[in-house]
Amino acid sequence: MRLSAFLSANAADITTIADGDWALISPYGNFPSPDGTYTQVFGTKEADEVVKTWNSLTGRAARIFKNLWHGLGAKTSAPIWDGHPETDQNRWPVAKLLAETTDLRATANGLEGRVTWNAKGLERRTRGPLYPSPLWWHNPPAGTPLTVHPELLESIGLVATPNISSVPAWTQNATLASQSEAENQQDNIMKNKLITLLGLAATATDDQIHEGVKALQTTANAVQTANAAKADFEAKFGDANGKLTTANATISTITGERDTLKTTNETFKTANAALVKAMLDFAEARGAITPAERGTFEGKVTANAADTVKELATRKAMNTQHVEINGNRIDLSTANARASALDTAIGKRMKDEACTRDEAFAKVQADPQYKALFDAMDDPTKKTA
Repeated sequence: MRLSAFLSANAADITTIADGDWALISPYGNFPSPDGTYTQVFGTKEADEVVKTWNSLTGRAARIFKNLWHGLGAKTSAPIWDGHPETDQNRWPVAKLLAETTDLRATANGLEGRVTWNAKGLERRTRGPLYPSPLWWHNPPAGTPLTVHPELLESIGLVATPNISSVPAWTQNATLASQSEAENQQDNIMKNKLITLLGLAATATDDQIHEGVKALQTTANAVQTANAAKADFEAKFGDANGKLTTANATISTITGERDTLKTTNETFKTANAALVKAMLDFAEARGAITPAERGTFEGKVTANAADTVKELATRKAMNTQHVEINGNRIDLSTANARASALDTAIGKRMKDEACTRDEAFAKVQADPQYKALFDAMDDPTKKTA
């Protein structure tokens, strides 16, 4: 699965969207990707699929995990950010929560979300107007021409420069006071980055920063002199050194991309393991599976997540409780455990009362202490559990 941020058209203006109102997130249509390499296909089928995954156990667990990751609490809503700080921290270095989507629905117009606004966040938003840009999960581009089909909504970003020029804004322009605050905040961020780059203390004054920049300029002049010497060398000895430099740069780029992919893969594996654990914890807690079945279902989730999630959601809850008889804990969750408990009780009665097995069985069956054990054995839903 991959993530893509697409900008939607025909969204309503904020002046008509109050807390709890439905707002259009994406209309139906075919939208080129920002780089033009593939097209997003978004029709009623895709909208229904997005709503389906939103309401699924896996979808809810994913949003809870994501919100906890961002420090927003164990919510099942999807965040609406100022821009896309999750995917482009260079452009949006500070994560500003402007609103939340608490529900989704597919209508004749497209995919709509129920919106709850964050007044404090809106005061600090980027100078607008801002337009909706959904962040989708989808399979890699395929087909001729290449297309993608959104399957899951992770979040929404409000951005100032949409690909679709006719898209109306969700927010009006920010106030000048808000813009000034945002610019001051950005200035402080850039100043801190410059202090880090120059290796200065966090309390460095503007004069110290200026001296650091002058020293950096001296170094840059030295590098320029060295580059001139290098150019002279290349003019005399051909472009062999340039080709070697290009090759080394290419290797460095490929190595960096490989390391980034490895890191992303590990992050995805960690998140996926957490989601699977949460799903199995929930299923075990409501009695849909026993502790002994947990390993089997973990493998089934990996092999075919969609079918397994449906099975867990519709599976009848089992009696995974235990009873205590004469201080002994008796497991009722599996046929083997119940058979073992019954054999132990019969054997003890034969030994204590010197009777036959049939007589001992009748006495155990008549003993009210063992009623829960016989009830579990008689329940057709638990005979093979």
